[in-house]
Amino acid sequence: MKMILPLFPLLYAETHYTFKGFSLIYRPWPEIVTDAPYRVEPGTPIPILVLFRDAHRFPVRLHSITAILHFPDGNSQEICLHNQSILIHQPSWYTIFPLEIPKGVDGLVKIDVRIEIEKSNKKRIVQNHNYPFRKPSPLEVFIAKEPFPQLEGWKYFDLHHHSEFTSDQVEFGAPLHASAVLGMAMGLSGAGITDHSYDLDDREDRFDQKDPELTRWKNLWRMCEAFEKELGFVFVPGEELSCGNHQGKNIHLLVFNSSQFYAGTGDSAEIWFHTKPEFLLPNVLDTLAENGLAFAAHPEFRFHWLQRLLLSRGHWQEEDYTHPRLNGLEILNGPADASFWEGLKVWIRFLLQGRKWFIIAGNDAHGAFNRTFQLGLPFLYVKEKRRYIFGQSKTGLYVNKKPSRDKVLEALGKGHCFITTGPACIIEAETASGQKTKIGEEMIGSKMALTIRGKTSLEYGNFESIRVLLGDLDQRKEILLKEFKEIKEKEFFHTLCLEDLLPSHGYVRAEATTCLLDGQRFFSFTNPIWFSKKP
Repeated sequence: MKMILPLFPLLYAETHYTFKGFSLIYRPWPEIVTDAPYRVEPGTPIPILVLFRDAHRFPVRLHSITAILHFPDGNSQEICLHNQSILIHQPSWYTIFPLEIPKGVDGLVKIDVRIEIEKSNKKRIVQNHNYPFRKPSPLEVFIAKEPFPQLEGWKYFDLHHHSEFTSDQVEFGAPLHASAVLGMAMGLSGAGITDHSYDLDDREDRFDQKDPELTRWKNLWRMCEAFEKELGFVFVPGEELSCGNHQGKNIHLLVFNSSQFYAGTGDSAEIWFHTKPEFLLPNVLDTLAENGLAFAAHPEFRFHWLQRLLLSRGHWQEEDYTHPRLNGLEILNGPADASFWEGLKVWIRFLLQGRKWFIIAGNDAHGAFNRTFQLGLPFLYVKEKRRYIFGQSKTGLYVNKKPSRDKVLEALGKGHCFITTGPACIIEAETASGQKTKIGEEMIGSKMALTIRGKTSLEYGNFESIRVLLGDLDQRKEILLKEFKEIKEKEFFHTLCLEDLLPSHGYVRAEATTCLLDGQRFFSFTNPIWFSKKP
């Protein structure tokens, strides 16, 4: 039995698991939830996801589905999405309906989805979800008036996402197909699928039994490839590996493009008090294939003290960051909270020591596109948050015109990436000899023409500032090289000619911040361009 009761800070809204038969939120009906992207691109229909879980235990008949749209001007529209009676009896069943939005509508649209079901001659109307003790709050979708800010050759990805292969009695992810459909509607080009290592080696039909054939792991790779071919949405298969830090405590590592599966069950709570990790971090990084990539997952996040005590969860420390095969840090994991800013400090500290590594962003979404349902206290109540939503924090990757898995992996490996919660910002460098350098690369020469490009939209507000920072590796300090303020244009372009200001070797990077009239801020941070005056 998993150690459920003391671990409530991490539990997702699975209502059918009980502790020795006790639960205030248990209901003998399937879990029903509706979902939609938190935003959609202009002219894009809103894909409405309707998901039934555990219907194999509680079969129901679905009669109808209706959507009621509430527009910013106060008007409403009712649309019938489904009116045929069908039996739902699968462990996981879903369907997606594209909702056309009337021309001229933009801004925040609220959507109520009403589902008529029947079980044992008892009919019910479910509105938006059927979690006990939660109000049926509507879906909230921002209809963008302008496309997501994008620069030529750069596409957006969520690099920490959980799919249907994260599945046990307390955690679950989203169907890959649904992630692709909803992701494309919101303006993404792909995602890193980082399912938990302790789920990927389970039997498909039994989360409490291991599968020596690794069927889940193999199916993950197969389906990622299939959906890229079918839909053009790039899924990069990987795992969120639970491994040991230098103290033997469980930490998380995002591993991409490794054909070898690394087992990691130390913090799975699958067996009481069996918390020892199968692999220590150096064991993994030492054996990682040459083309494999590894990023520290939410490295400065501090787990709840109960998880530290009972699951032996720790956090990344100085010794763990030093391994040369660590490609970088996923410092932006969902909202830009305190762990993000602490992660930023760690990244900069090692940059100034001469470390060449990169930052990326993801959201750690577990089947959440519009809001997240989690257990407040196990078996007592469910809480709702609009955090850790698929696609909210993004990684911009240089993939040229058409993205592919190979191009995504190349961009990640070379550091051709920036992180953003809204605006786009990149830097490019050129030497006097004409050598051009992208983010993540190194240039040689005593003169540099540094071009800063930025782009924002009405959705994210005007640029409040764009800062160019210089990392002096001789003095081991970072200084503000140039700051541009109160930029009125939505697109920014400026070239700095750098010569006397450059130390013998170092790096440059940029930070952009935008602001809405209500004070809400968004940002974009680039990875560095390194330079040396002499080879």
